This record gives sequence, C-alpha cells and structure tokens, in this order.
Amino acid sequence: MSYVKKWFVLSLLLCLLHFLSVPSGFAETPNPKAEEKEQVEDNIKADKPTEKEESNKKSQERKKVTAGKEEKASVEEQKKEEKEKKLLLKQIKKEEKYHRKQVKLLDVALTENQEQIKDLKKKIKKSKTSMAFYKKEIKQLNQSMDKREKVLKDRAVALQEQASKETYLEILLGSTNFQDFIQRIEVMSAFMEADREMIQLQQKDVAALKKKKQQQQNKLRTLTDAEKELETVKQVIVKQKEQQKELIKLINTKKINTKEEIAQIRNTLYLFPTETTKPNGSLPEVVKVGYRWIDHSVYVFGGGRNSKDVSIGVFDCSSFVHWAFLQTGVELGERHSVSTETLNKLGKRITFAEIKPGDIVFFDTYKVDGHVAIYVGNGKFIGAQSSTGVAIADMSTGYWASKFKGHIRRIQ
Repeated sequence: MSYVKKWFVLSLLLCLLHFLSVPSGFAETPNPKAEEKEQVEDNIKADKPTEKEESNKKSQERKKVTAGKEEKASVEEQKKEEKEKKLLLKQIKKEEKYHRKQVKLLDVALTENQEQIKDLKKKIKKSKTSMAFYKKEIKQLNQSMDKREKVLKDRAVALQEQASKETYLEILLGSTNFQDFIQRIEVMSAFMEADREMIQLQQKDVAALKKKKQQQQNKLRTLTDAEKELETVKQVIVKQKEQQKELIKLINTKKINTKEEIAQIRNTLYLFPTETTKPNGSLPEVVKVGYRWIDHSVYVFGGGRNSKDVSIGVFDCSSFVHWAFLQTGVELGERHSVSTETLNKLGKRITFAEIKPGDIVFFDTYKVDGHVAIYVGNGKFIGAQSSTGVAIADMSTGYWASKFKGHIRRIQ
C-alpha cells in the first residue's frame, strides 16, 4: 500500500473514533420547536383521563342532557297547564254568563207562567160559576121532565081506564053521525100526537142535559189538567232557577275547576235525560232549524205565540213545532191558537214502522196528546220540554217511552 493510501485510511479511522467519542448533546443542534412539541405531547399524556374517568364524564354529560330535557319538558308542561287554565277560566266565565242569561230567561218564564196560572184560575172560577148556572138549569130541566112524566103517567092511566071500559073502535063506532066520527078521530089523533110530542121533548131534554153535563165536565177537566201542568212547570222553573243560581255561586267561589265538574252539575239541571250531541247527516230542515234554541230557550205554557216570545226563545211544545215548520215555509194553522189539539188533526196518521225524520210525534202526558215534538231519527225527537226548553230527548227508553202511545203524523 502506498503511503498516501495509508495516510487516508488512518485519517478516516481517527475521524470516526473522534465522532464516536463526542457526547450526543454536542452531536446535534438543539431544536426548540421539537422540544415544545414533545412538551405538549407529554402534557397531553399527563392530562389524558383514565377509562373510568372517561366513563364518569360521559355519565355526567348524559345526566346534564337528561336534566336539560326534563327542565324543558317541565317548562313546556307548565306553559301547557297555564294555557289550559286560561282556556278553562274563559270557559267558566262563559258558563257563568250563560247561566246568568238562563236565570233571566227563567225569570221571564216564571212571570209568564204565573200570569198563565192567574188567567187559568179566572177561567176555572168562571167555569165553576157556569157550572152553578148549569146546575140550576139542570134542576129546572129535571123539574120540567118530572112534570111531563107526571102528565104522561096521568094520561096513560086515563087511557088505560078508558080502554078498560071501551076500546078505541067502540069510541069511534059510538059516534052519532059522520061529523061526530071525524071529530072523535081528530081528538084521538090530537091526544096521540100530544103524547108523541111530549115524549120527544122528554127525550130532547134528556139528551140536552147529558150534553151540557159532558161539555161542562170536559171543560172543567181541561182547565184543571192545564192548571196541574202549569203548577208542575212552575215547580220545575223554580227548581231550575235555584240550581242555576247555585251553579253561579259555585263558579264564583271557584269550587268548580274542571270541565267534568261543569258537565256533572249541568246534568243535574234537567229532570229528564237530554242528548248533548246533535244528529248529523242529511236531515230535513224542519229538524235542524231548532238546533239554535238548544241551551238557549225556556219552556212557558202558552208561550211562543207572539214575536217577542220567539225572539228570546220562549216556547211551549206546540208553538215550537209550529215555529219550526214555519221556518221551512209550512204554516200549521194560526200561531196564536196552535195547540196539540189543532196539530193532532193535521197531515196523515202513520205507523211507527213508517216513521222518518220530520214527522211529528205525540205523547200522552197530563192528557191524551198532551205533548208534541218533531222526530229526529234513531228513537230521538226535538221539542220544547217543560224541564229543558228546546232539547233533543230519547223516546225509546225511560219517561218518554212510557208516554209514547204510537200517535205519529206526517205533514204532507
């Protein structure tokens, strides 16, 4: 090997040994960024939670989310409750307003009812006075009949005595001449005619007596029945008025707080069950026109026969039926004189198998055909009842079923 090569190899070895002998800190130039990065990584590693800590953290976060949702739901529930309370308060105020209006209507009904009773008592008094007059007349008829009966008896006795002595033929043959014969025939005919006329008068008087008795009995019975119904209606009105005032008192003292309580107490206002829902479907107009008066009318015996009554919803059963048909262009006689007696002769009588909405139905209440209404369908009717005013009721069960005797009429 040449000297140069040896020197080169030796220099290389020395350099290598020198490099290996120098400390690493001096081998590299310090890098601040790398150190900072390493420091950050070390810090991250130091801050990194354990699995348990991570699990606890997630659990806490879930609880926070759940609590937030519950709080939100609670707030929404409170808002909903506040809204419902406001709506209920509004409904209760509306209910109070409605019942105050009903009290006013009942006051009107009570006043008119009392006027009807007062008028009816006058008629009954007049009828009883007439009855006294009829009794006097009947007594005179009886006396007249007694006198005629005595005359007839006396005449029969006389004829019998005459017949025992001689026959009619002997009387005639005993005539002295033809003129006497004719006179005897005329006298006997006159006696027989007089007897016949007296018998006919007797029969007429008896018939007149019976007729007057029947007429007076019917009149007095009708007036007495009407008085009974008016007294019943009066009791119903007074009771309803008391209930309405009690309900207003409960509303004002905040003892009624729910719709259910309102409905429960309102149901106690009626003596007979009513339907709260109005039938749907294709019903005749005469059925539907009355819906407007449900919960907005009052029953007054003899009411609904003038514009003032109708304008405030005052009806009795027959005037309501008359009004309903009039709204459809059908007039059932004069409004001022309409009654169940005038309605039960109109149209055509039909059977229950033929019944359909719009037919009129009669009930035997305080008398035969004492109540009338309009058939709605499905065993229901709409009418003005003494306990409810205009309402829909069930005639297939209960009170009205017991009063329905099958009288139905169809207005042509």
